Amino acid sequence: MREKSIRQRLLRTILGVAFSLAFVIGAVSASQMYGQRRSINDFNQKAVDRLSSEVDDRLQEMNRQVARDISASFSERINQNFREMRENVEAVANMLGVLYSYGPDPSVQPDQMAGLMPGATWDGVLREFSAIRDIRDVIRAIPGYDPQNLDALDLYIATESGICLDGTDGAAFAGLPEGGYPDLRQSLWYRSVKGKPYYWASIFTGSATGKEKITCAVPFYDSSGRFKGAAAGDITKNHIQDTVLQVINAQIDYILLFNETGELMLNPNGYPDVSGLEMTDDVAVQGDYMITSTVLEENGWRLCLIFQQEAVRDASRFVAASIEENGREVSGLMSDSIRRSLLLFMGISLIAAVCATVVGNGVSHTLVRPIRKLMEEVRAIGSGRLDRRIEIHTGDEIGELADSFNDMTAELREYMENVQRMTAERERMAAEFDIAREIQMNLLPRHFPAFPDRREFDLYADIRVSGKGGSFYDFFLIDQRRLCLVVGEASGSGIPTTMMGVIAMTHIKNYAKLGYSPSRILAETNNRLAGQNRGALTVSVFLGILNLRTGLMEYVNGGHEEPLWKASGQDFTPLKSRPCFALASMENVPYWQQELQLVQGDMLFLYTGGVVRAEDIKGNVYTETYLKQYLDELVKREISLKGIVDGLQNDLERFSEGRGQELDRTMVLVRYFG
Repeated sequence: MREKSIRQRLLRTILGVAFSLAFVIGAVSASQMYGQRRSINDFNQKAVDRLSSEVDDRLQEMNRQVARDISASFSERINQNFREMRENVEAVANMLGVLYSYGPDPSVQPDQMAGLMPGATWDGVLREFSAIRDIRDVIRAIPGYDPQNLDALDLYIATESGICLDGTDGAAFAGLPEGGYPDLRQSLWYRSVKGKPYYWASIFTGSATGKEKITCAVPFYDSSGRFKGAAAGDITKNHIQDTVLQVINAQIDYILLFNETGELMLNPNGYPDVSGLEMTDDVAVQGDYMITSTVLEENGWRLCLIFQQEAVRDASRFVAASIEENGREVSGLMSDSIRRSLLLFMGISLIAAVCATVVGNGVSHTLVRPIRKLMEEVRAIGSGRLDRRIEIHTGDEIGELADSFNDMTAELREYMENVQRMTAERERMAAEFDIAREIQMNLLPRHFPAFPDRREFDLYADIRVSGKGGSFYDFFLIDQRRLCLVVGEASGSGIPTTMMGVIAMTHIKNYAKLGYSPSRILAETNNRLAGQNRGALTVSVFLGILNLRTGLMEYVNGGHEEPLWKASGQDFTPLKSRPCFALASMENVPYWQQELQLVQGDMLFLYTGGVVRAEDIKGNVYTETYLKQYLDELVKREISLKGIVDGLQNDLERFSEGRGQELDRTMVLVRYFG
């Protein structure tokens, strides 16, 4: 119980205070307020003058930034159009490499859907034509290609032997004699693309069409790496100019396009003085214009945009006048406010002077000493000395405050000890997750193409780990005619889960190398794991052994997600399997083996639960139905297996953005060629 309160001490110290101090305080305060009013008025006038002088430069910089932003956006749009055109040409060239690997078809006869360049005859090129004739269907399937509008995109190929093919159903070649088509092999783009990944030709007049155009060329090769010709994509100068004119808005006055040597290629709206144009990598000011210049990443060409800046001058004059008017209004309002504040302050000061003097006297004599001692002890505790105890026994509120600090220090000491223990535990768990992730990634095959010498199939796999370390995949040749495919996922997280997956993968591979059937491989592996399972962990596995000669795949599904099978010419569909127990559940359980007959062009997609159990920030699930639909769309526009898998992984990243990845996402995609 307190002996006496602070209030009682203050009342005992209130003795004869000089009321004259109130007038002194009021006079000093009034003087300061009037001085402050003069300072504020002077500062406000200077600010108005400064803003008026700087507004033109600020607006000019704002307009330059707008010009930069518009230039960056427009350049990216033009660059994207060129990039998409080049990717379409690359798709044609890549497919030609595939067609050459299949070889010629002796049953094919000459038709009117190919042009022969000088020196070429049907007898000399028939075998090659029969091998690559289907490229016409590929060209017609390219998005954006329209045989009725070749100004926007014209795709065709020219071979070293003298064949020219496009997607126009032979309309361009009908009635031409052998060797009667223009010799595209003498074109600059054909001669320049050899030995390069691709080549962009500046605007020139085509020998076959007589139109001014831009050409992108990509070389193609046969299976032995010999140069066989080039795929090309054309877009006419008129079409580019029409496209540019459609997107020009009120902010852009002129658009110019130069090639890498500085030659002017496009001037659709007729800028009058190209020779006197000043171009920099930022924004240049020339007369009444601002000029931006950007190098296109795709082909090194330079895009130049020209803007009027008269609008900046008008805005500058308007804003300057507005600032001056607002400054006068603000100055008047501030003067009125200060005047009212002065009157109120003087009245309050008279009353507060007496109270402040009395309270100050009492505090200085009775409270300063224990408060200083309390502050010193608090500083010591704040520096980390949590073993200190404040010894203040005044019997009033300060004494109670000291006791509260002592209680708080004890609780803080206990809290810090708990934090240290929790931090050490988190660090141990983080280290364990890092080790699990490293073990997991080091044991998986990551080099592609995995079997570059085998033509019967193509394969690609990828895993995006979450840190729990439960997923794995494997693929290997049991012998020259059998390929083993494994995808699995161990329950739990951390090193025990990773080691469980590693042990399962090792047993499966060892038993497969002994020539066991899929059902016996999982049965033997299950007995090994179940007999040593101390942590109640399980492993779900899909195992398939594919006969590369016959296309027959024997498989067993041990509690895993059903793979997706795409028959040639059909959509993806779940591969139905008889359900079996996950591995390590119990010993001596049966595993049912089934068969699937694959034919040329069939695909098989294996994956783990992290794919179809991914969630977005709203809790929506990336279901198997959506996965199947997205794969069906993806294979229509993507040829390579890597492109398909990467596209699906990227779609999952977009879907779960903001939520994060909670489970490993493992994918294996196989295409059977027969």
